[in-house]
Amino acid sequence: MSHSKFGLFLSAKKFTLDDQFLFARLSGDFNPIHVDIIYSRRTLYGHCIVHGVNASMWAIDALIKKIGIYPSSYKCKFKKPIFLDESVSCYWNDTNKILTIATGDIEVTTISIVSSLITVDNINYDDLKFQHRFDKSTEPINLSPSDYLSVEKIQNWIPSGEIELAKSLFPFFCKYLGLYTVLEISTLSKIVGMQYPGLHSLFASLNIQLFMPSDVRSFMITNFDARFNKVDLHAKGKLISASIEAFFRPQPTKSESLFNLSKLVHKNEFHKVRALIIGGSRGIGEVVAKLICAGGGSVTLTYHVGLSDAKNLSSEIQAAGGNCNYIQYSIQTHPEDINLPTSFNQIYYFASPKILAESSKINNEGLVSNYINYYVEGFDKICNYFSKHSPSISIYYPSTVYIDEPTNEFTAYINAKLLGEGICKEYNFKKIIHVISNRLPRLPSDQNQGIIPEDLADIPVTIIPIIRSMTLKKSK
Repeated sequence: MSHSKFGLFLSAKKFTLDDQFLFARLSGDFNPIHVDIIYSRRTLYGHCIVHGVNASMWAIDALIKKIGIYPSSYKCKFKKPIFLDESVSCYWNDTNKILTIATGDIEVTTISIVSSLITVDNINYDDLKFQHRFDKSTEPINLSPSDYLSVEKIQNWIPSGEIELAKSLFPFFCKYLGLYTVLEISTLSKIVGMQYPGLHSLFASLNIQLFMPSDVRSFMITNFDARFNKVDLHAKGKLISASIEAFFRPQPTKSESLFNLSKLVHKNEFHKVRALIIGGSRGIGEVVAKLICAGGGSVTLTYHVGLSDAKNLSSEIQAAGGNCNYIQYSIQTHPEDINLPTSFNQIYYFASPKILAESSKINNEGLVSNYINYYVEGFDKICNYFSKHSPSISIYYPSTVYIDEPTNEFTAYINAKLLGEGICKEYNFKKIIHVISNRLPRLPSDQNQGIIPEDLADIPVTIIPIIRSMTLKKSK
């Protein structure tokens, strides 16, 4: 076995969406941040993330298999998310008794182990009742921090899950620590992800003692810290006792209604605008679409995978008497290949991947490539295409204030945006199309969500002058 700075290598894995659904069937935790790729785009991390309980049980299963150590208690700290199809490895440090899950040189989960030499496969579980499977159609409870006082503080729970599935996912855990122990531990994920905090939850830590029998399975809310929207829970099972720390993560951002935004623009001030908004189904692009339509203009949104977002926004605008359509477009595709419509006089380029903090400890090559793909190559394709087919058009390219306030966490992002600014200057120098670019401050979009609320610039107030400058320059 090989060693790293974390200890002895035990196993490696890439969790897939199929893995997510298998654990959801076992645990009952169908929270969409784990199983819904479209929904998770609007969450804190912008992607589906692996159930923390699933990853920790996978690592403990590897520990039992490779080293033969059977925990009697353990404490998990979920430090960073694990994304789908991301390579992770687990390591065992026998000196400090810590099991580490890491991606590259970055630890994402640490599990402190107190071990037992006793196997428990001979325990009689005949009196332990459980449901045989969860209903995957069950929706997580939609709560906010303000609901804390109205939630019943003590609730009962029943573990469930398919026995053969438990044995398949965690064979050594089941064999040496007991099948029903696995069922109870996995159900802790459901308590957090489906019940409390529920839909907008984030699992932070788990301190669990095995073989601590109780007559009644129940969980109770022991503390709520409104400063950080942090929740402490304690769960008792027939075989386990667990202390849980979780957070209310920020809810997906919602833009102002078209009715409210219409108060910020003059009637028909944008009536000459025919705008294509690339990446316009949500976030800043959604606000731009509403403002233009509120001012009498027409918009066409593009979406990549978020068809439902585009449909909902278009329906909202049309119901208010606005003119809004939508088409599918990926920046991977060349506009010529799909005959992208050219009957526009304005283009707003809001295509963007999730902006992630970088680390000097890992290879950020994939992140750099993704940013270049979106902010440089994808933008250049649009400029080149419309310079041939609509040379009088105005194009807006959003840059970032991080260029003026550099930080090592976003070096690749900053460099890509600088290259994008260079493309803007190049096309303006050619005087074929007109490109407007400015460095936007951090705005309250899905990109900038954090556990602790921040005061950020207002999107409509920031964007309206940009739309007006686009309209004055080139609209016909």
